Amino acid sequence: MKLGGFKPAKRLRWLLGIMALVMLLPPLRVISWLGGRDFAMKYWGKVLLATFGIKVHSSGSIPPKGSLVAFNHVSFFDPIVIGSVYPGSFLSKAEVDSWPFVGFAARIGKTIFIERESLKNSRSALTPIVKNLTSGERVYLFAEGGILGDGVTVELFRPMFFQAAMEAGAPVVPAALIYGGSAARKAWHWEDGSVAEHMRRNLFPEDGEIVVEVAFGDPIAYNPALTRKTLAAMAHHAVSELVRARREGAIHEG
Repeated sequence: MKLGGFKPAKRLRWLLGIMALVMLLPPLRVISWLGGRDFAMKYWGKVLLATFGIKVHSSGSIPPKGSLVAFNHVSFFDPIVIGSVYPGSFLSKAEVDSWPFVGFAARIGKTIFIERESLKNSRSALTPIVKNLTSGERVYLFAEGGILGDGVTVELFRPMFFQAAMEAGAPVVPAALIYGGSAARKAWHWEDGSVAEHMRRNLFPEDGEIVVEVAFGDPIAYNPALTRKTLAAMAHHAVSELVRARREGAIHEG
């Protein structure tokens, strides 16, 4: 990572932050094993976000326990941002487990890793989600199925995992991630290469800041008359409206 042109204060902050993250690994793993998973996830995320200079704000009511929370997906920082506010269980593709920093946060965050092969068999993918919902866990779903858009547009939600909420009799909470600040594009803009290369190229801007709002909408109550496709469409509309309203508000305030 080439840091020669960066301000000494920022270089020192990154160095101290990365050292703190490494030193926190053993105690946070122990805390997580002893039942303090939410604490470990929350404060690991706070240190990581502080290292990168990412500020997080939240709005709306806390999702009830045992709810499926449907988010848009903007950046690979999304799980860490969410976990630093309200820890819960995440759904993730299996390869995330090997990603730097994010992989550790995923492991202590009781992530449900989904193998690509499991996507061909909806039952094997849905069973652990239904189990977590019925046991009172908040399950966070990036319903677009990946980081697909331009950081603003909310792509259509995939209906498959909404079936889990129907089987568990769980509410679905629409939730939006809105990245702002002068350096926000650095958080989501992807180029060719690995996650580590993306971090090296884009996530250490000399100037500017990244501010993220985590906005929770009103729960969509369980209704056995709904299909998973209808439920996904309702959640998509609500999340799109959250993003639109928050971005328009930020423009007007600016």
